[in-house]
Amino acid sequence: MVELIFLLLFSSVILCFSFLSLPLLASLLVGYVLFFIYGLIKEYTISNMFSFSIAGIATARNVMLQLVIIGAMTGLWRAIGTISYIVYSTYGLATPGTIILSTFLLCALVSTLIGSSMGTSATMGVICATTAFSMGLDPAIVGGAVLSGCAVGDRCSPVSGPATLISSLTETDIYDFCRMMVRTAVLPFILTGIIYYFIGGKASNVVISSPIELFESYYDMSIWMLLPAVVLIILIIVRLKVRHAMLISVVVSVIVGIFNHSLSFRKIFSIIIFGFHPENEEIARLLAGGGVVSMAKIIGIILISSTYSGIFKGTGFLNGIKKLVKHLSDRTNTFFATLVTSIATSMLACNQTLSVMLTNDVCSELVDDNEKRAIYLSDTAILVAELIPWSIAGTAVLLFVGSPITGLLFSFYNYLLPLCTLLFSCFEKKVFDRYIGKKLS
Repeated sequence: MVELIFLLLFSSVILCFSFLSLPLLASLLVGYVLFFIYGLIKEYTISNMFSFSIAGIATARNVMLQLVIIGAMTGLWRAIGTISYIVYSTYGLATPGTIILSTFLLCALVSTLIGSSMGTSATMGVICATTAFSMGLDPAIVGGAVLSGCAVGDRCSPVSGPATLISSLTETDIYDFCRMMVRTAVLPFILTGIIYYFIGGKASNVVISSPIELFESYYDMSIWMLLPAVVLIILIIVRLKVRHAMLISVVVSVIVGIFNHSLSFRKIFSIIIFGFHPENEEIARLLAGGGVVSMAKIIGIILISSTYSGIFKGTGFLNGIKKLVKHLSDRTNTFFATLVTSIATSMLACNQTLSVMLTNDVCSELVDDNEKRAIYLSDTAILVAELIPWSIAGTAVLLFVGSPITGLLFSFYNYLLPLCTLLFSCFEKKVFDRYIGKKLS
């Protein structure tokens, strides 16, 4: 099968580039060339292939725009002291023994409210990570806790992009869908919390280096620093689109920067584009980052990987793969086949949205029940996409909070939820239906 050969070639390229520590963008470009050649072999014209590529890019333009806004917002929040003020005000409530669990719970709460893992990581994630880093905790573990919390909202928030997408693909009412998501998440959520509680307990003997005096010496602490965050939360609560709410928060941040910190327009523009990079080394260690430029790599990954979607759809690349997945489903069970498919599509897609769409396309004929198919997609594609090292879904979150890629290993919620669902799917139908909350006739 030609398709399988090209998939193996692409996987080999990704693995080789990763092993040699070569840029991910370069491996994705090679992948694009491979799939472009596949289209030519299938007798599509060069014009056809470029048209397919552009169509794929068009589907990701909103995500790329949101990343630009997030880069600007996080740079300004760091510069004007929004993050510092929140850490300054809440630092006494956190201890090394509780901060890991608190990070998971707070990020889960915020991601459920705003429905955006990127928005959550760029706000509450950065705040929690800054606090944890100042306590000397392992950045990888902190990043894993942030990612786990973000994944909670990705699955079960009615304003979440992935949840809305699956609801639409499976023709499931969004609120019924979210209730099912909450039900299946209870056990993995509790288990994840227990793990982070014990990890935090082991970290309780670290030496705490308080950032309070450092923040006081660098910033003139004022309640106005909090205004951009307050505005963002209020706008999201009243159901304004997250992208629009973040854009307004950027405008408010600019106003605070001008009137409360006497920043020039030139300095503000520099922060928006290049991020916050203070000369004070201690402040830089905790707060440096943000800016549109910091999003360039992520935007590039999305730009290239989104072309794959257009090519796959235009050339019918996945049609032959469906037969293999059906055979796997017959030999094992439907959820296991969906899980394996989601791993493959996540490795190919490099982003959450495309992984969900490809997994649904390949596995749509395996499950007749739309609600059960919605469960399968949410418990595989949404979570697995965040665990692929070259996928934007998880690496973007870790990048925002300043954690290394090894943080993926500590995102326990993303592992436990698929494993729990797989375990229950191996039981009799009645047991599984009770687990997912489905009413039997």
